[in-house]
Amino acid sequence: MPERVLVIDDISLILDVVANTVHMAGYEVIAASDARAALAQIEITAPDLILLDVMMPHMSGYDFIEQLRQRGHAIPIVLLTGKEHAPEEIEHLGVAGYLRKPFRLRELLKLLQTLLKDPQQRNTVF
Repeated sequence: MPERVLVIDDISLILDVVANTVHMAGYEVIAASDARAALAQIEITAPDLILLDVMMPHMSGYDFIEQLRQRGHAIPIVLLTGKEHAPEEIEHLGVAGYLRKPFRLRELLKLLQTLLKDPQQRNTVF
């Protein structure tokens, strides 16, 4: 059974491109256009990894992480962001890593492969 990846981004073009790329690489994909919908989806079907946009309306990626952890989920998260994060920030957020937008799709796939093969990988930045 393929690993399940939840992609969360409020920009439909980015959501579609990332979701399609991940799907074509052989992963099962769940897509959500906002953090609230993603939290509800996780309660139904938990993913193996989350690709998370940081800047979204209604609930930021940072708030999503806080809500997810409060609910007791320890799912690895990769931030998709235009903001640069220091290693200390990544560690403080408790995420597996981040990709700076714009990123190359092959970088995304390499990071997915690394994290899904060894979920204990932390602070991976490409």
